[in-house]
Amino acid sequence: MTATRRPARRPTLGKAAHEMRCFSLQLAEARAVLPDAIYLPPATQGDVLSAIGIYSPEVIGLIDGELGQSLSVWHKEILFALERGLRVFGASSMGALRAAELAPFGMVGVGDVYHLYATGALEDDDEVALAYAPADQDYAQLSEPMVNIRATLCAAQDVGLLSADEAARLISVAKGLYFPQRTWPAVFQAKGAAEMDERTIQRLRRFVATRRVDLKRQDARRLLEVIRELPESSTPLPGTAVVRSVGFLSLNENDRRVRRSDTDVRLGAIADYAALHLADFDELNFAALNGALVLVLAEMLDVVPSDAEVESEIMRFRAGRGLSDDAVLVDWLRRNDLDESAFRSLMTELAVCRRLQRWLLVRDRGAERTRWVLDELRLRGRYQAVADASANQERILRAWEPAMDTAGDAINVELSRLVDSHRAATNWSPQAPLAEWAQEAGFATPEDLMVA
Repeated sequence: MTATRRPARRPTLGKAAHEMRCFSLQLAEARAVLPDAIYLPPATQGDVLSAIGIYSPEVIGLIDGELGQSLSVWHKEILFALERGLRVFGASSMGALRAAELAPFGMVGVGDVYHLYATGALEDDDEVALAYAPADQDYAQLSEPMVNIRATLCAAQDVGLLSADEAARLISVAKGLYFPQRTWPAVFQAKGAAEMDERTIQRLRRFVATRRVDLKRQDARRLLEVIRELPESSTPLPGTAVVRSVGFLSLNENDRRVRRSDTDVRLGAIADYAALHLADFDELNFAALNGALVLVLAEMLDVVPSDAEVESEIMRFRAGRGLSDDAVLVDWLRRNDLDESAFRSLMTELAVCRRLQRWLLVRDRGAERTRWVLDELRLRGRYQAVADASANQERILRAWEPAMDTAGDAINVELSRLVDSHRAATNWSPQAPLAEWAQEAGFATPEDLMVA
């Protein structure tokens, strides 16, 4: 379950509140400790990545997660959060496990269970595992975590109810049970316990009924208190960069969920829907794969755009889509499930493509540029209409020839006037500075553009 402490004002892009997952603690008690929070179910693989995108947290607290029911929350998800400067805390259960494993990278562990794992006193995952009911039954606990059994038996020993040998025997009995079957009645009925003095077992039953130690609950509450006491804002702590392995990319790009109309949906499901419902999907998919191939080629050629080229691409993109106002851009990013970092990565990829395109035009001085454009028109089924319109324009120009001395007369007209006139007469609207656009469109010089 996840909790997020929200700031007083609406967060800016890429910033929000504190995020945490738990169910070792009853929801009502959790909200009493940290009321201004978002609580989510036990964490599974992909949940941390999804929460980062959906809630834009500044702090993540991991408490509970699934071990056998679903794939567990992945270490790289947490490392990704740390890389982005988020503060990540762990306690009680899955959070304690991951905090002990990732403490060298900046994850902060809280509580006794974390300490037991961090010091090596505990190693097995089953120490915190338990069986629980489904969501419609509020994830009710169906078994007893081994860490709670240990703590309760140690407490019974401390008050003289059990000897050290008796406590050790019962701990061994409980450890021998499969974790979904670990309940106090099952422990008392097991063979090792049955061989103990009946009066001792009866006293222990009463002790468990009234003084059972819930170590996981205590640690979960402590984590909430730690988050509650954090400063309202703090400087992000940059973490170690996460290696973008195939597995991580697949999880982030396919299984990460986004919020659409109050429903969380996998990114992969959105792509699947497009494939099965968009009439022009084949064309879209072909262009997407070609764009990806360009990036592979750029990597092979070690093509890296400059910061100036990326900024130029950003301005070009914003101008072409009416996103000149920052607030409008923020809204566009939200509607397209992008943050500032992902948007800049996309613009960087466009800048890479643009640089390779310019290299291609220079390489053969544009000798084949005409064929490339016309072939694309043919593939899109637009060649005939464009060719016929061009021929019609040629007929008009020839009819005007007697009134024109030479084509050079057009050169004397200011380019800006020609541009304004052409914009007014057509839907033509280049999104880049005119000199840059002319080169990309295949015009060798500005004069060639003016004549055309």
